[in-house]
Amino acid sequence: MENYIAPSMSADLAVTEDFVVWYVIAIAILVALAATIVAACALFCIAKGKTFSGQWSYTDGGGSVKIGCQ
Repeated sequence: MENYIAPSMSADLAVTEDFVVWYVIAIAILVALAATIVAACALFCIAKGKTFSGQWSYTDGGGSVKIGCQ
């Protein structure tokens, strides 16, 4: 009968995964904040009886976002 040897994991890999998880959580929070701001702007425009418009562009390593009521 052969002896079973349990697989082992390096501790360095676990630490690296922890940092990745925190980056994913930070990005998720930023996306949720951006969605909340856009939704608030849209509701503000609707409350004023206007239409909401938005535009974004990304060129040459820089981006811009424009939102407003029409």
